[in-house]
Amino acid sequence: MVKHPTKWNDDTSYQDLKTAASKMKVVNDSAERAIALMQQYNSSLTKNEEQKQYLLQLVERHRKQYPTCAKSTILNTVQDTDGEEHYETTNNSSDNLNPSSS
Repeated sequence: MVKHPTKWNDDTSYQDLKTAASKMKVVNDSAERAIALMQQYNSSLTKNEEQKQYLLQLVERHRKQYPTCAKSTILNTVQDTDGEEHYETTNNSSDNLNPSSS
């Protein structure tokens, strides 16, 4: 038989569980692991702050340049005559394997 919530405070098993739950430390393990992993990776690359900043800027530029990890994104990237890269919006056929100039 299930007790009505208004009667829970009188139940000893509820009191025990409430006490145990209030003593538990709640953490966001996935976020903490991600931060620790980034810190470890960051310190393993270089100790020079200027190089770290350059690397972070390079990663940011690369993520803007290649918004997805899809092979089609990379295959559709072409250079125009000014050396600027842009994206071709064509299908993923074999003729897209050779980048064309615009």
